[in-house]
Amino acid sequence: MQEPTTNGWRAKLVAHRWPAVGIAVAAGAFAGLLLPRGARLPVRAKLADMAFAALAGLALRAVRDAAVHRLGAIAMSWWDEAQARARQSRDGMVS
Repeated sequence: MQEPTTNGWRAKLVAHRWPAVGIAVAAGAFAGLLLPRGARLPVRAKLADMAFAALAGLALRAVRDAAVHRLGAIAMSWWDEAQARARQSRDGMVS
């Protein structure tokens, strides 16, 4: 028995996209009807979840800003080195 490859599954989904969408919708509706609804959380838990989400968002923003700053510094140093090499090769040709 051969294992289906990723390309095989992808080709099947592309060829039969509407049945795949229908199956996904039916599975979601089935899961929504059968699974019990969550018990109401106390307000304290909701506030804790909101505070955690806010802190996580701030942390992710800080990490993203640091990464963009570092990538900018790397790009600038690469650009400066490329310009220096171009100047050196240009000066070597003129002499």
